[in-house]
Formats: sequence, C-alpha cells, structure tokens
Amino acid sequence: MRAVDVFHQKDGDVTKAFYAELATWGLRGELAVALFRAQKRSTAAKAYRRGRYRRAAYDVKNWSLSEICRLASRLGGVRWGWGRDESAPGFEWVLYLDLPQGQVSFHSATRLSGPDYPGKFDGQRGASEPRILMFCDAVLSGASEPPSAEEILGRAVAKEVELGLSRREQPLQTCVHGECVLYEVRAAGIRMLVCAECRDVLKRRLGRSLIEPKTQIIQGEPA
Repeated sequence: MRAVDVFHQKDGDVTKAFYAELATWGLRGELAVALFRAQKRSTAAKAYRRGRYRRAAYDVKNWSLSEICRLASRLGGVRWGWGRDESAPGFEWVLYLDLPQGQVSFHSATRLSGPDYPGKFDGQRGASEPRILMFCDAVLSGASEPPSAEEILGRAVAKEVELGLSRREQPLQTCVHGECVLYEVRAAGIRMLVCAECRDVLKRRLGRSLIEPKTQIIQGEPA
C-alpha cells in the first residue's frame, strides 16, 4: 500500500502495520514513521475545531517532533534545525528538515532539541505532506537503504590503499553521510570512523567481531 493511501484512510490497524513495516528499515525507517505521524496528526488537528480530539492530535504531533529531532541528530548527512516564523503567533518555532524529496517543516509552540536551521523556508507552502509521503515510499522501496557492511568495509580498504596507511595509524573516516557524530570501530583489522547508522549496519552483520573502543569521535575530534 502506498503512503498516500495509508495517510488518507482511518483504520488504525492499517496505520500501525505501515509504521511497523517502515521501522524495519533502520533509522531512516524510524524517521519516516515520525515524519508521517507528525504530518498525519497535524492534518487531523486542523480538522478539529476544538476539544479533546484536537488537543490529543497536537500532543501526538509534538511527541513526533521530539522523535524527529532525536533521529535527525543520529543520522548523518541530514540538514535540519529550528527557525522562527513571526507571522505565526503562538507557534513561532519551526522545525525544518531537508529530505531528498525537498524541505519539510512543522510549526511548534516551543523549541525542542536541535541546532539552528542553516537555511531558510523554501517558500513552497503545502509541500511537506507530499514530500513526506514520497520519502516513506522511497524508504520502503529501498531507495533510501543505508550501505551494506560489505560496502562500508570496501570503502575502508580502498581508502587505506589509496592513502598508503598502516592499519595501526589513525582511523579512517569511511562514513559518506557528511558531518555527524562519528564512532570509532574496528573490523577486519581496520580502524574506521562511522556514523551511528553505519555502525548499526556493521553490528548486525559482524556481531561480536566488531570492536568498539570507548573513545567517541565527534566530527573527527576526540570527545
């Protein structure tokens, strides 16, 4: 079932099954769930004039925004953060996140965790919903699938050969997700710096043979 079909139907069991399927796709799947839920509850809240249903919808939306912040902070290569919209009194804070499908945003009464957004509103009103739905479909199709353990190790070996480094030297930054929190791991005798998502991929594939020193590296500098 396509994301747009799930979005516009009202059977809770169907929605839960959709969330469960997305969640099997790792951090990107979890992010897709949080985005989908936030958008669905935001749309529902606007349909209610007042009362407990409206409040409940906004409560779920706000919780979903906190999940988006948590997951975006763990994913590398995702540009996101907070800005302000003074034209929306009471909901001046805006959470922005850039997907491959384009920018999405949510207004909020309060600012949650996260950095300042490095960009600005793209001016495309009403674009968040279709972009989020396309992102969910892309995740389920595998278009947003993270690299495999073999790909991560292959990049490390290629970089090691290219630089002519000894495996006892500094760890190789093999994550291609951009600037993010990086973790040192060791696999097949190679020291690497990878983001949380790539680390999880290696854990699932290599199990106990993956060595994780206690030192955490943040953007290439020891924490």
